[in-house]
Amino acid sequence: MRISVIEQVKIFLRDSKINNRYVFGSKELKLTIKNYLVKQKMLYSPIRGIYILKKSDQFTSDVLGKYKYKVLEQIWWVITWDFAIAYYLGDYTGVKSYKIITETKSFSSNLWEKILLQFQASSVPRILKEINIEESALKIESPLSLYINDYKNIPENSPFIRYLMSLDITHELIVEMINKKCKTSGISKLAQLYKINGFPGKQKTILNTLREAGKQIDYRKATTQVQLSTQKSSQSFSEDLDSLI
Repeated sequence: MRISVIEQVKIFLRDSKINNRYVFGSKELKLTIKNYLVKQKMLYSPIRGIYILKKSDQFTSDVLGKYKYKVLEQIWWVITWDFAIAYYLGDYTGVKSYKIITETKSFSSNLWEKILLQFQASSVPRILKEINIEESALKIESPLSLYINDYKNIPENSPFIRYLMSLDITHELIVEMINKKCKTSGISKLAQLYKINGFPGKQKTILNTLREAGKQIDYRKATTQVQLSTQKSSQSFSEDLDSLI
């Protein structure tokens, strides 16, 4: 028996509520349901290909604030720089821009009014870390990988450098970097960083592992290029649908 569009919509809304799921990729939405809910102002697209389900009278700023990490989860590429650094330092709530590494595309987009998404195509090998924030699964660049790829943009006396000093450096970790073909020059700079900050044991672990792998060591000190800085539809019908969310 053929089910009407409105009945399909009601089923979709009930399932979304039961599963506590309100962010969808465009391909996950049946076209008739998507078009109907967009018309009823119950689907909002903050960026192409991603939709947030909401009540018809909810402000988009409210749902974006609530589901921003779910939106980032749908984007699924690797997050690095400002957000990654802030995450490792333990306070990422005030981040106003997200740098996202893609395979082939470079562009910028405003996800919501005051937040900038910067997409950068890069083939540079990166060590990734999977994290979970507000039930959203995200991939971010690991702290050591971030340093060896971007040390020129990290102030020498920044809190992030102090955080790096607290990390364990093992032979296995450096081998993983080498096997993933991370920059040997960047790994060498990391060794020098530990030396000048009074951790000769960690420096020795890195250099010995590079030598064992037959890699040429760059003995030049890493120099930074930046300074440290402080960082409405039909009312009766809409109400019926809203009650299902």
